[in-house]
Amino acid sequence: MKRSEFLPVLRKAAVSVTLAAALTAGLAFSAGAATKTPTPAATTEAASPTAAATPTPGIGDSSLYVTNAIKGWPKAREDTANAAGLCVMDADTGAVLVGKNLEQALAPASVTKVMTCYMALKYGNLDDQVTMTQEAVDYVISGSSNFDTRVGETFTLRDMLYCMMLKSANDIATQVGIYIGGGSLEHFYDMENQELAAMGCVNSHFHSACGMPDDSHYTCAYDLALISKAALQYDQFRTIVGTKSYTMPATNMHEARTVENHHPLLNGEINVKCDGLIGGKTGYTDAAACVLSTYCERDGRTMIAISMHGSAHDLEAEDAVNYFNYAYKNFKDAQPVGSTPVISGGTVTIPKDASVYDLDLTQTAETDPTYGDVVQNAFTYNGQAVGSSVMAASDAQTFADSFNTKAEKEESEEAAAESSASGQSEGILQQFMASGKYSGENLLLLVLTVLIVIGVIAILVSLVHRSKSRKNPPENEQQPLPVKHAPAESVSPAQGGSTIGGRPVKTEPETAEKKEESKPEQKTEGADQPAEEKSEKTEAAGKTEDTEKKNEPKPEEKAEGADQSAEETSEKVEAAEKKEESKPEQKAEGADQPAEEKAEKTEAAGKKEDTEKKDEPKPEEKAEGADQAAEATPEKAEPAEKPSEVSEKPEEKSEKTESSDEKSKPKAQEASDQSEKSEDKQ
Repeated sequence: MKRSEFLPVLRKAAVSVTLAAALTAGLAFSAGAATKTPTPAATTEAASPTAAATPTPGIGDSSLYVTNAIKGWPKAREDTANAAGLCVMDADTGAVLVGKNLEQALAPASVTKVMTCYMALKYGNLDDQVTMTQEAVDYVISGSSNFDTRVGETFTLRDMLYCMMLKSANDIATQVGIYIGGGSLEHFYDMENQELAAMGCVNSHFHSACGMPDDSHYTCAYDLALISKAALQYDQFRTIVGTKSYTMPATNMHEARTVENHHPLLNGEINVKCDGLIGGKTGYTDAAACVLSTYCERDGRTMIAISMHGSAHDLEAEDAVNYFNYAYKNFKDAQPVGSTPVISGGTVTIPKDASVYDLDLTQTAETDPTYGDVVQNAFTYNGQAVGSSVMAASDAQTFADSFNTKAEKEESEEAAAESSASGQSEGILQQFMASGKYSGENLLLLVLTVLIVIGVIAILVSLVHRSKSRKNPPENEQQPLPVKHAPAESVSPAQGGSTIGGRPVKTEPETAEKKEESKPEQKTEGADQPAEEKSEKTEAAGKTEDTEKKNEPKPEEKAEGADQSAEETSEKVEAAEKKEESKPEQKAEGADQPAEEKAEKTEAAGKKEDTEKKDEPKPEEKAEGADQAAEATPEKAEPAEKPSEVSEKPEEKSEKTESSDEKSKPKAQEASDQSEKSEDKQ
């Protein structure tokens, strides 16, 4: 890059860095200190007996993509508008990896059947025969999805679950609820809500077995994920939701019929591949819009994707695949409990670049009917629940001491490594890196400092280069030196010159040898002279010839003119000059004559005068010189030819009456010769 191109770029870079530094300063002062929470000592609280609880992320927080706000958490896509509520959960640990409006109450539509299926698998017998009742048949609303069952028609519970999950038959789902509830739908609803509470659901109330609209029937994305997590513990559930089609055996009232899965990733509705797909369930009502649950397993890790109140099932399915890819790429499972025996749980899901000792541990004492005194360990990563475990109370304190000691040791080692890398420097960097804990405000201040230093360096470099370029500009950028012309000298007729087109030109006789030497220079000057100037000079010369023709003296007068004194010649020349001064155009042209040409003519005239002083030629020699000049004149004929450069003697002009140009030249030459002689005498 040339220096002239480099400096503007450098200056722009300096301005950009300065602006960035100002922006960073604003962010630094507006941002709060988001420091990492220290690992607290294990605490013990009394609580009612329960199994390993599922972590509850931010109860009451319904902001968009709450997980993206977690410090150190991999950022998920936020460019989707396909669902109002979203939850991506690790089914093994209950950790929420992506959350959008996690706890917003929404209608679940037919995804309600996931809960009904879970209840049937937990409390029913798949081989039981279930007979359709009038209540179930009448429950179906006209236009809703159903299997066209009849009162008294009998199915096995297994077949009913396939029909309910693939066909999404509302009449079948309602009859399953009645069956599980011991013949009462209301009792079944009570059972559902008790299970929801046991799962840890935060904003749900079920009052349907099939998902038909009901003001008292609602849930949220987080709770639907918990329901799916519970159902996925049953292999039969995984098999049913992953079946593309199923043939219902013939009943006592119908022949065999086939039902198809409605999920877009299973029925070929979209051409999107999902590695490890388990299956899922669709749902739709006008109030609920599109609801979709999708399940996936890769490398032994199961993921759940719930989307509620979406725009279309196929778009929700594509989002599910994208979120699965994000989850498996950015997170890993870990076991913070090490070798300590556990009753349940023990695995956590954390970012791939995180350590288990980055987690905070909270312990809660419980009493379990089977295991007696137990302690539940809850693990969080910067406030986000990532997993839990249940262990015997006798092991809990030992584990807590060991875990906290290792966490503190790892933090110390990280701090030491960072301090060593910074050269044990004092000041700002040491404040930032002390104990391996960084605050958002301090990091912004560090970035601000670096940007300011870079900006100052860039400005200094720009100033140094500018100073050098002024003192020593590059060769390829130096301007050419202006050509200095010699000052134009005015040659008046009184000094031995004549006028052409109003321009005073000094005339003198020249030898044939000097004329031949001056040819290349005259031709070069004529070639370089603009065409317009040549035309003006030719026109001016023609006017001069016409004027001289009218005033041309007779042969006797020419002879007398040759004998006139220098004073008389000078007077005539002065009179001719005054006459020519009345022509403004011709004077302007004379003023435009190049100074260099005038200087050359003046110098040539001076040399010629010296030669004539030493040896003035006789009249016969002058005539001979005039003949040679006449022969040389046709060879140099050009538009800008100057008549004053060809001199002839008055005696020879009578022999050359063929050309008006030849008649005018001797008179001017004679006047020049006489003027020069007069100057010599003076």
